[in-house]
Amino acid sequence: ELIIEQPLLLAEGQARLALRPFGAATPAPSPLSQSSFVLTWSAGFNQDQGGPIAQSSPMVATLDSRGPAVVVGDRSGYLYALHLSDGSPVPGWPVVDGVPIDSTPSVTPSGPGPLDDVFVGGGDAGDPGIGGYQARGPDGRLLWSADLPNPPEDPAPVYGVQASITVATLQGRPGVFAGSLGQEAGAFDARTGSSLT
Repeated sequence: ELIIEQPLLLAEGQARLALRPFGAATPAPSPLSQSSFVLTWSAGFNQDQGGPIAQSSPMVATLDSRGPAVVVGDRSGYLYALHLSDGSPVPGWPVVDGVPIDSTPSVTPSGPGPLDDVFVGGGDAGDPGIGGYQARGPDGRLLWSADLPNPPEDPAPVYGVQASITVATLQGRPGVFAGSLGQEAGAFDARTGSSLT
């Protein structure tokens, strides 16, 4: 059994994890100084209109030929994609649908090529009556969206999906799965958005 200790910093922003056997003595951490870290780029998100990035964590995705990008959402409903190399926006991004995004985006290859599709849940506990599941292509284009309505007898239906979407093979094909704030779970074909039951 292994426990992850602390990352060791390498050149060019790479990191390596130090692993140790469970129960082994913990070595003293090596001191880091401010000179160990170099700011490569930073980005401002002026579009957020007071709905900042809050609970959405960045996810790495390959969306164009320029290499890896980071994808993250904010509470104004923007989904951003920025190249890791220099912080520039990926063409076609950011995208917006106006529904808060607190979920962490998930990615999976969009086909036989090297590019990824992005899956994200929209809606949050502050306004659970809006939102749902959505898939976007590498260019930011909406591939499909779906909501999962509550049972008809529910007097206050909730559609928001604050959970991060799990990507897996479901029924022999690429699929996505997540629970909604209405305590319903949805499974969808990752390519088409059709419901998997």
